[in-house]
Amino acid sequence: MSPTTRRQFLQRVAAGAVAAGSPSMLAAAAAAGPPGAAAASQAGGDDVKKAPSTPEARTGWMFAGKVGLSTHYFPRRADEVEPVARAFQADKVAAQTAQAGAAWFLLTVHHQPWLMMAPNKTYDDLLGHGKYTSERDVPLALHEALGARGIRLMIYVNLRLDPGSACNRVDPNIPKVMGGWPPNDKLIGNIAAVYRELSVRYGKKVSGWWVDGTWMGAYKKAPERETWLARIAEALRDGNADAAVAFNPGAHRFIRYSAQNDYVAGESGCLKYFPEAGRWLDGAQWHVWLPVGNTWGSGGCRYGGRDLADYAGGVVAKGGVLTFEVGTHGIDRSKDKKTVTRTEHVGYIDPSQVEQVRAVTAALARPDGGKE
Repeated sequence: MSPTTRRQFLQRVAAGAVAAGSPSMLAAAAAAGPPGAAAASQAGGDDVKKAPSTPEARTGWMFAGKVGLSTHYFPRRADEVEPVARAFQADKVAAQTAQAGAAWFLLTVHHQPWLMMAPNKTYDDLLGHGKYTSERDVPLALHEALGARGIRLMIYVNLRLDPGSACNRVDPNIPKVMGGWPPNDKLIGNIAAVYRELSVRYGKKVSGWWVDGTWMGAYKKAPERETWLARIAEALRDGNADAAVAFNPGAHRFIRYSAQNDYVAGESGCLKYFPEAGRWLDGAQWHVWLPVGNTWGSGGCRYGGRDLADYAGGVVAKGGVLTFEVGTHGIDRSKDKKTVTRTEHVGYIDPSQVEQVRAVTAALARPDGGKE
């Protein structure tokens, strides 16, 4: 086979492998590169510049930066959309991110309620009104503040529109106008259109996307899964072909869930997972995402500083990268998650978490990588 034909063959095999969950075939597809990559590289000249990006190119900045921050900050009710968006202190959060020594910040633009902290005409037109999108463009405001400090922006989105999703408590019409449940071509097309508007608007201002909800059986077991995820990934990369994308297979599942994954989603809640095989897991950058507090969106510090630094050092030493979840909603949850304490840290990061992550990144910067 010619190089181009071989790569096209491996891409087709990979699509089947994803449906079957075969890591070895995913690795073969990753090694082959995106369809047409070989032909473009052989052509030379301008064609080389137009060659599709690769997971290595898309995640190089993550590998170099080692550590990022994230937050689950989002409105829960329709009447909260604009007030919550306005309360987010983008410049302060960016300054805290820089203080912590983090290289990126992963912002939730919307969660299960499908209430969006950004303008989105496509979504407004589908709904027939603009009540569920904010006038304030929070991702843009945060990018401007982060960019001034040399820090990258990533965006979190959530594909859950099932009967158990919080969007039904906001408005049962949301999943209906989006295309209904279980997932289908209309639903995926509308989701992709909504996300494409964000991607095109932000362009290279957004360096990566973390896509939740794809762990649900209705996505995971669907024969069309890889086709659907490819459509969404294409929309997310429409404004920036170099944007890193990860689809979530669920908590504590360290796999390359889709051929579209440039990095491992890595949802975790403990300090026990390491990149045993090195930087790459079936062609995707190894990555772990875990809360500094007792749960997602919580302030406070769950782990001792030495424990967190040792864990981060172990991950980075083997080629992995980490995103630490921090609280910006002004709540601290107890370890059993039954007690919630209100704090003043609304719209910005709990300072105790900034200090803990700062100690981690300072340890990683030492010649010994933080190991005593």
